[in-house]
Amino acid sequence: MSARDDLAPLDADLAATLGLYETHRFCLRLAPEVTLLADDGAPKSELNADVLVVLLHEYTHFLHNLSTASGFAAYQCFQQLLGVFSNALNDDGTCDPAHLSSDNTAVARSALDALESIDGTRRLPNHPSPVTGLSVVSARCAPTQVGGVSVQHAKVEWVIDRRDGTRETFVSDVGAFVIEEGIAFTLEECVRLNAVTFERSGVDPPPLYPYEAFRVLAQHYVPDISALSAIRLGLLALSTNRPGASLLHALDAYKRLRASGADDVAACRTVRGSIDEMLKAITQRICSIDLGEISKMHFERGLVADGHASVLDEFRRLLTQRAADPWFDVAWCQEDGTLDLKALSALLLSTVPCDAIQEQSGSENDFGRDVLLTFKSAGVQRDDGGIVPTTANSGLRAVQAQFDYLLAHLSPSQGIVATTQPSPRRCPYFTTCTLEMRRDDPQPCKEAPWQRLTNKGETCWYGVAVGATLGTLRN
Repeated sequence: MSARDDLAPLDADLAATLGLYETHRFCLRLAPEVTLLADDGAPKSELNADVLVVLLHEYTHFLHNLSTASGFAAYQCFQQLLGVFSNALNDDGTCDPAHLSSDNTAVARSALDALESIDGTRRLPNHPSPVTGLSVVSARCAPTQVGGVSVQHAKVEWVIDRRDGTRETFVSDVGAFVIEEGIAFTLEECVRLNAVTFERSGVDPPPLYPYEAFRVLAQHYVPDISALSAIRLGLLALSTNRPGASLLHALDAYKRLRASGADDVAACRTVRGSIDEMLKAITQRICSIDLGEISKMHFERGLVADGHASVLDEFRRLLTQRAADPWFDVAWCQEDGTLDLKALSALLLSTVPCDAIQEQSGSENDFGRDVLLTFKSAGVQRDDGGIVPTTANSGLRAVQAQFDYLLAHLSPSQGIVATTQPSPRRCPYFTTCTLEMRRDDPQPCKEAPWQRLTNKGETCWYGVAVGATLGTLRN
């Protein structure tokens, strides 16, 4: 599953799920059952199928975050929120929204509205009875005002059947959330079944919405669309900043081509060709203008600036790669329905690095209970846990902490909110940290991690992040 600001934080124990990727945190969290560690505690050199399917699902979210225009558009919104958030901070790192001007508040509201526009509807209406059936009545694009701008949204009317025998209709905005979860779940099932297919294994079936909504919507347009073509069209849609509307346009074009006699693969490739120049133009703008503007925001912010620079470099590299080959990340799915698992392993372990917090058994309060892993070209390696400036990953760690700091003060409905103690989000490294301050005085790390900002020279990744957001740290 993926999580954003209104879902479970990355530092939560995984009681209900085996893996979690939180958008813009660039880090996975894996439950003890899904271990990347061998019995001797060293990282595994090969992954079994049970681990692979969970890792693939969460890694797919990470890759969508860093290699698609919709992922970058959401990242831009968080950068705007960071700018507003910095204006609400007191010198001690606590947040007081009373410091914000009306213009600040308007910027935050606009950014949150834009995020909602990109994501679409995340949940069905609350109901005590579980969903047992999901079908589409209609799907259309309709203009919606977002920040004073008319934006095309994908309006889908669903029929929801429930276990108690009731039925209801519900209209949702389909966006990146449904597309990403649908693609990730389908790829996970493909590995379980060792074939590129829309068939389902029946292993731990998830809620129909959002995990099956993408398949249901694609099959509403063309019942015999292949899983691979649906995934490919979904990736094309994510490569725009209006993924929901782009998906409906792509499915409609694919449907017309199939009706005119084109086969499944040819129709999908023709749709790609028809929007190829548009996707390249989107990438060109991001790489030539938008990345530079974000870089300026973090100028002279020490390690955090270094971390954002590394993230922006990854955006540039991966967006360029997707512009050249929109389906590079599913190249291991063959058009004949077979899988190239060696290519998948190469993708997971070396093509794009992603960090992972490997949970282990024990209390969350146990010192150093979990292991922080990083993916390198040589495989999975333990992070040494060092603090600035002893590790090459310190900048990225500080960026991860900075986003967590923001998310602890962010509400989708209220915008920037005041600091509360205990914090709704402990330090994301609480269960992996091996610093003396975590061992000897754990409560601030757990309940008020912004207090790790000090002028005494001893700090941590979170303290560095707070200082950079306040603007008190320089190179």
